[in-house]
Amino acid sequence: MILNNGTTLYIINDQSRFVNELQLNNDFVYAGTGLNLIKGIGMAVITIQTPLGPRKILLADAAYVPAFHINLAYLKKFNNKKVF
Repeated sequence: MILNNGTTLYIINDQSRFVNELQLNNDFVYAGTGLNLIKGIGMAVITIQTPLGPRKILLADAAYVPAFHINLAYLKKFNNKKVF
């Protein structure tokens, strides 16, 4: 997972990380010079490292984009929740 200040949404490439049924979506995300289809939107779970050890957190409205080679976390949303 890369904490990214250039993305405007969470992007997850592994459907097993989603904890609810994905809402179908036909939008695209731009990456470099290409477009990648968003297959769905849902609630995803990731594990982060904290000073007290690993902790699972939920990412609301995460985009499922299986064509992405890496997951992206939306830095601004983390900062708005006081996660740095």
